[in-house]
Amino acid sequence: MDRQGLESVFDDLVVLHRGGKSGMELHRALHEVLLRVRPFKAEAFAFADELGAGGDAAMRASRADLLGEVGGGDPDFRDEALSVIEEMSADEQDAEVVASLAAALGKMWDSRTTPLLLRWTRHADDNVRFAVASALNGAVSSEANPVAVDALIELTRDPVPIVRDWATFGLGNCGSSAPEVVRALLDRIGDDDADTRAEAFMALAERRDDRIVDPLIAVLSSGSVGTLEVKAAAKLADVRLHEALLAVADWWGDDHRGVIEAAIRRCDPELRPVAVDMERRVIEDVVHTLCGEEGVDASVVAEGSYPDTAIELRVGKLIERWDLWHFDDDDPLSLDAEFTVRGLLNLARSLIGGSVASGGDLGQ
Repeated sequence: MDRQGLESVFDDLVVLHRGGKSGMELHRALHEVLLRVRPFKAEAFAFADELGAGGDAAMRASRADLLGEVGGGDPDFRDEALSVIEEMSADEQDAEVVASLAAALGKMWDSRTTPLLLRWTRHADDNVRFAVASALNGAVSSEANPVAVDALIELTRDPVPIVRDWATFGLGNCGSSAPEVVRALLDRIGDDDADTRAEAFMALAERRDDRIVDPLIAVLSSGSVGTLEVKAAAKLADVRLHEALLAVADWWGDDHRGVIEAAIRRCDPELRPVAVDMERRVIEDVVHTLCGEEGVDASVVAEGSYPDTAIELRVGKLIERWDLWHFDDDDPLSLDAEFTVRGLLNLARSLIGGSVASGGDLGQ
């Protein structure tokens, strides 16, 4: 892209910032413009770097947008883009510029952005806190980041619904099941905002927290149910949800018929005996084959229950786990037994090789 093209992109960004849009509406509009520079990272960074720190708030915000697109989309430019954003953040007071800086940091997916973002978690402007809540998703997803998690917990209690929504989403994706994280998520299943509430249900379903069963039944029985709550029911796969899901199916629209049908199948109490029998046959096949291999003493144990059953393979001091079930909308018993047996046998044999290489005794 030549300079004229870059100037056109920049001008369009400036117009958007001067147009009065905010929140997700502005975010989507900016995204559409920034797609034009995505294949031209080097040129876009050079252009943004040359712009310098001058210009009005709309121009500074647009510069931050470009830097976020470049640094977030190409690791080769991340350090340089992050350095420029840090310089821009030092004395910036305008809320719209700060929101763009926070959004740019969120695109980096880098825990180094956390200290900057933490400065703005209690910013007076709602759009800044929204940008921070969204940006912290990247900070907690890149690596373990307890400070960012604590900030998200605080933002789940924000007075503005969209801030709570994005903070709850980020907290759900942080990978932690620490008591304070789970408590914050439980606090949101009764949120007045439907999107926030749905994110909390989904996050807790991912963590298999059955304390949400009764509240989820209440939501499913309310006559106002979103797809995320139904997906949470499917993820939880608790038979107590089956009756409520059948009732939802009576009035559920055709647009999402597959979602409700998958949830009903996952929670069907008649599937559990079938699943248990499939698990038993897989384990028997693996054990039978391994027992036929001379000098091998490997243990094969099932842990948990459908749909969270895992097979633990132990050879000497070496241990590996294999999750049996996968969430398939079309088939809640999505277990290819033959493939699974082959995979477990290959895994067991690699453990046997590792135990021999490390001097382990396969007979112990």
